[in-house]
Amino acid sequence: MNRLPLALATFLLCAASLVAQNGVKDGGIEYNLRRAERLMDQLNFRFAVTHLEKVGANYPKDARVDVLRGECHFAMSQWKEAIAAYRAGFAKDPGLVPRVSNYPFALLKLGELDEAEKGYEAIFAKAGDDGERAQAAYGVGLVKLNRGDEPGALAAFQRAHGFNPRSSKINYRLGIAYRMAKKPDEALRHLEMVLDRNGLHEAAAYNVAMAWTQKKDAAKVKEWKRRHREIRDARVKLAGFRARLTERPGDALLLRNIAEILLEFGNHDEAVGVWRAVRAQASTDAEVVYKYALCLFHVGDYFASRTQLEQAMRLDPELKEAQALHDRIMAEFHGGERKVEAPGATRVDEDGDS
Repeated sequence: MNRLPLALATFLLCAASLVAQNGVKDGGIEYNLRRAERLMDQLNFRFAVTHLEKVGANYPKDARVDVLRGECHFAMSQWKEAIAAYRAGFAKDPGLVPRVSNYPFALLKLGELDEAEKGYEAIFAKAGDDGERAQAAYGVGLVKLNRGDEPGALAAFQRAHGFNPRSSKINYRLGIAYRMAKKPDEALRHLEMVLDRNGLHEAAAYNVAMAWTQKKDAAKVKEWKRRHREIRDARVKLAGFRARLTERPGDALLLRNIAEILLEFGNHDEAVGVWRAVRAQASTDAEVVYKYALCLFHVGDYFASRTQLEQAMRLDPELKEAQALHDRIMAEFHGGERKVEAPGATRVDEDGDS
């Protein structure tokens, strides 16, 4: 799933409310937006939508409610509903358009290529940093690819890569482009970088196997076809757990099963929110606290990781893994007092597109 872009998340959580509180018993608009994000962390997108619809009735002028509702629909691949929600928010605050990178992608999914391209161009024009420029250039590449303009798409992806060479989705598309151009070494370089950061990227694993086929290395082809099957099986399990979670929201065992798979395959950015939800229900389980700390470490939040590790060690002084990681943070990262991006840490999109 594609989570909220940083600029949008900051806006949603920190900007002042556009209206006064309107009798909501549980704390007002800011509380309710945070509650919606907690539901999203638990992958309860349907409940988040229901919650936001109620919030919207109490705060009809607040565009953030509509945009966040659009993010929920987007996460469920409900493109028409997402677009409708986004547009409702944009009608209240047109300045939000270049902040919502998922909006043009939803348009792209519905084949509205001209509108999608306009959306990405708007994001690029208002981009405040290279990450946003990369997102916009990448989106233009997707539009061109859907129009059948492969050279134009490759040029756009290369431009996006120049702004953000660590992006998994950009590297994925470049890997595909280079494989199609019969340049397997370049393809492997980009595709393996994707899998280092998102071990559940099924399409990347498949294309690695195809690149090794171009290089005529039978052993590597066999290895990557096996790995591709393992990833596919894990994704099937994840889909099943997530489907059941919509019927049993907040179920501790289902959340734990999802979190374990994400951690096993190295999807730390996505896993950290799920482990946070698991930890909230099992705060005295040293192993749970440790695994949450491990995810925090891999996304580069060393201070928070150290704090959780100390809690895990208090719960179980014999937990050697927690002690070892704690010692590493103290030795290599000044006890977590300064934030340094962990090797390979990045936001990752499940399908490599959005």
